[in-house]
Amino acid sequence: MLWTWSRLRSTVVALELPEDQFVVGLSGAMLANDTVETTAEVELLATDVLYDELAREGWRRRTADGALCCPGEPGLVVRGGEVSTAYLAPVDALVAEAWRQDDIAVVSMLQVARAAVQEFLARAVESGEPRPGRSTWTWRRLTVALARLELPRDHHVVGLAGALLANGSLSDVDDVELLVTGELYDELCRRGWPRSTDGVLTCPTEDDLAARTDDVSDTYRAVVAELVADAWVRDDVPLVSMVRVRPESVDALLRPGR
Repeated sequence: MLWTWSRLRSTVVALELPEDQFVVGLSGAMLANDTVETTAEVELLATDVLYDELAREGWRRRTADGALCCPGEPGLVVRGGEVSTAYLAPVDALVAEAWRQDDIAVVSMLQVARAAVQEFLARAVESGEPRPGRSTWTWRRLTVALARLELPRDHHVVGLAGALLANGSLSDVDDVELLVTGELYDELCRRGWPRSTDGVLTCPTEDDLAARTDDVSDTYRAVVAELVADAWVRDDVPLVSMVRVRPESVDALLRPGR
């Protein structure tokens, strides 16, 4: 049976492992941030203390790599000790820097080796795992996508294109941006949102949904914190106030090519 995030979450909860002793590894992180829907194997990265305890409890040690196999859960393994082939920090640091999804500690994607991510994604493509696609944004698609992301209301606001969808000025747009606080920006980096050379983050599941912070003066007449504070709300989605948007930016979207 393939692993989904729902199955992994319920299994980890049932195991009742000490929260400060483990973190979900790369494949589980890819489930948590919706990069993939299923995966054949999930690993937990455990401290030496927890690894030794599970070994004493009878978790079978796999000869090939020393991973412990979870009794009754094929495809769930626990690794301890040296993990530098895939991660950029020792297990203790990975546990300390984890982000949380549904109250489960998940490894920060900033601490995963790029080669390991590429190898995982290559395997996902070979196995037929669907990859994120691209389609036009409508207001309905945007509300659904944001509901799934579960971003904190007081740390983001939907930018100009999304606001024009919300107020009915446009029925569809090609790209949507989120304006996020520095705190949320760092959290999205840990979740695995790829960062471009100009600092813009791209959603792993929606390659036409971006997030940015700091200087947004090319489009807006306020800093991000003010845009978040002044947001208006539709369908529980915070949206940038149009009085905070530069008129030339609005005109460029409503009258492209002029």
